[in-house]
Amino acid sequence: MDGQILEIASKIRLFQNLFFVGMMYLSVMLLSRRKWISSAITFLAGVLWLFYVPSISWIIGNLGMDSIDETRGFDNAEALFWISTIIHSIKPVPHTCLYFIAYLFVSTVTYYPLNCILKRPAFVKRRYFIQTIISAALILCSLVVVFRDSVWLFIRNSNELAIAKNNFNNQIPAVCRSGNNIDVIVYIGESLSVFDMGVYGYPRNTTPNLSRMVREHRNLLVYHNVFSTHTHTSKSLLEALSFPVDRSENILPITQRKRFSLVDMLRKAGLRTILICNQGMTGTWNQTSTIIFRNAENTFSVNTGVLGNNDTVLKKPWDHEFFLKQLALDKNHGDASQPVVTFLHSYAGHGPYLDNIPEEFRKPVDNYFTINASRRVAESDADVKDQVEGYDSAMRYADFTVSQVIDRIKNLKKPTVLIMLSDHGESVYTARGHDSARFTHEMARIPFIIYFNDAAINKYPDLYHRYRKLSETKEIATLAQLSSVIADISGVRFSNGSDSTKYLTPLIGEPCMHPPIIVREVKSGLTYVNLNKTKPLIPENFGYRITDATDAATAEFVRSQSVKIKPYYRNGSDESFEHQRRNQLIYGD
Repeated sequence: MDGQILEIASKIRLFQNLFFVGMMYLSVMLLSRRKWISSAITFLAGVLWLFYVPSISWIIGNLGMDSIDETRGFDNAEALFWISTIIHSIKPVPHTCLYFIAYLFVSTVTYYPLNCILKRPAFVKRRYFIQTIISAALILCSLVVVFRDSVWLFIRNSNELAIAKNNFNNQIPAVCRSGNNIDVIVYIGESLSVFDMGVYGYPRNTTPNLSRMVREHRNLLVYHNVFSTHTHTSKSLLEALSFPVDRSENILPITQRKRFSLVDMLRKAGLRTILICNQGMTGTWNQTSTIIFRNAENTFSVNTGVLGNNDTVLKKPWDHEFFLKQLALDKNHGDASQPVVTFLHSYAGHGPYLDNIPEEFRKPVDNYFTINASRRVAESDADVKDQVEGYDSAMRYADFTVSQVIDRIKNLKKPTVLIMLSDHGESVYTARGHDSARFTHEMARIPFIIYFNDAAINKYPDLYHRYRKLSETKEIATLAQLSSVIADISGVRFSNGSDSTKYLTPLIGEPCMHPPIIVREVKSGLTYVNLNKTKPLIPENFGYRITDATDAATAEFVRSQSVKIKPYYRNGSDESFEHQRRNQLIYGD
């Protein structure tokens, strides 16, 4: 990050630091009028700007349409949590003291000639007014340099929802069903990262139930190396739960692509589709609920549309209570009637982490940091350490909730398959949350687990063994393949064989060339993260400047999948926790 900040600083330092010059003019003017406190505050504001604006510029410069979209319909708790993650990225840049001396000198040598001119009789009566205007102009010029592109993106974002709805409003091709009579439950976790889940090798036991099931039962299949396609809920699920009309558009942000909904395809094939959502009805999640699930049987825990960004005063039920109650209310679920695909969208895992889980889960998972972790982790910023503890507690609660749903379906006579995934990951150790403007590898690495109940294994053994074999391949996969998995397990296919080739992807676990992920529109054009060894094909006459924004950890991870590289450290060694985590981050478990 520091290198990127310095690069930005070198390009626009002159213009953005006109703010400092303008504040110095105002400070001296206030000092001459004996307004000591106002002068000191103004001077301090200018100094803080000089020291911190490069990192602020880096953050603002990386904001894209997707980031701006997150401001629509937010709730106050989420906004405060995002601000808390931003604070950790705002740091002074090296060598700023030299810039301070230089710009203080510039302010001094330019102010006094100006002051001498303004003391002339022609200007003396309007001296302070002219000084104020000049200072304001310098400050405004600086603010324009820093914020203009983000303001332009904000204006453009105003009609993004309408554009997305239009792009997803496409005719569904002819579909048919095989003989499968399977109920599918899709558990969509919130902000769950494999790097904080014990079942994926995290040294803390944050998933006691799933880890036990892996050891004791054949029913649970754990997939590795699965990525979300975005770090924001709506953008990720819009792609995960739809099919492409034109694959050449995969280099565009998801809202600009022509797609059609998985839910509409399943309904056309005669399956019931149910959404049980604990996310509420507002925010950018609304894009998914109004586009993907517009024709589903929808149940929301609270009608957050009533209070907008004050919806936190409406207490959401706990995930496990809400899901089990709603599943129990559906009398047709689990019997021999038409197949049902049910989507459970949880909220636990969203920051502030402890606020969204029951009281009994809010204590630390264990004393791992006190006993085993290195001094740098154990004595790191208290707020970051508290966030890690809270997040790991939320992982344990998510494990509990999923296990409760599994307990409900495991003895059903109706063949039932549960698919557990997350909309995106979370970079809790860097305190960046899941902000795509500050992308790190952890934000996209998610769990993907499939559970077959005994009835499903006994009636469809070939299906079960096929997915067990796929879970063992550890091929890189993305949620862009999810719709094909759900359709395959549900026995839904396109009637025209050529349509299957056109719309369906390889299943998760099968070899695949992946479309770019985290495709974002920023002020300089489009950026993306690449999961292939080769760059994506760019259509001719493509109307955007496009930049590969793959971070170093992701690039090394992709390389490690094709070249067997010995990890730097292995779990269980005497090396520090940070090195163990880096090993897990890049090489998996």
